[in-house]
Amino acid sequence: MRKTFHQQLKDLQKDIVEMGSKSCEMIEESLQALIKRDKKLAEKVINDDDIVDKMELNIESKCIELIATQQPMAKDLRLITTVLKIISDVERIADYTVDIAKKAKKLAPYEPLKPYVDVPKMAKLTQDMLKKSIKSFNELDIKLAKKIGKMDKEVDRLYNITFDELIDYMLKDKENVVRATHLLLVARFYERIGDHITNIVERVVYLKTGKLVELNY
Repeated sequence: MRKTFHQQLKDLQKDIVEMGSKSCEMIEESLQALIKRDKKLAEKVINDDDIVDKMELNIESKCIELIATQQPMAKDLRLITTVLKIISDVERIADYTVDIAKKAKKLAPYEPLKPYVDVPKMAKLTQDMLKKSIKSFNELDIKLAKKIGKMDKEVDRLYNITFDELIDYMLKDKENVVRATHLLLVARFYERIGDHITNIVERVVYLKTGKLVELNY
């Protein structure tokens, strides 16, 4: 029975990898939909959210079943509760990619205010962070988790640059307001994705040490 139980715990980790990979794919596709003004790709991201939602429910059901049937203690219980926290953050990340895709659809009829520079950097950075956060979870790598916390500071820096730049565009010409407002929200969504990834790695530290710490301060 214990051997089966520990195999089920390993299966949970595999499920987390799959869910994280799908959300990571959605980050990339939401960016491409924005850059290429591709409404079809944006719609795909929106529809793919259902896949991530189903993954979350499936993992949550497995966790509840394990708690109810195996009555895990200490380390094993901490792993299961950490998984429940992580899937919530990964699901929210997918939700934000949907928000970005919706903005990409709204921006598609318009020429860009300027070539996209910092927003793609934010997207690529959050992609890298998400991949590494899942790796840190699977390997219980606290050093990597802390590095990811520092990476989020760069996401915040890029967001602040983008915010100031877009506000300047709006002040210079009222014709820029609609496009700049949509882009401000896109940047904000990527910034929030970074925050949720930070939540994930903070949980990795908790899983390893039993202590909750803030990694982006």
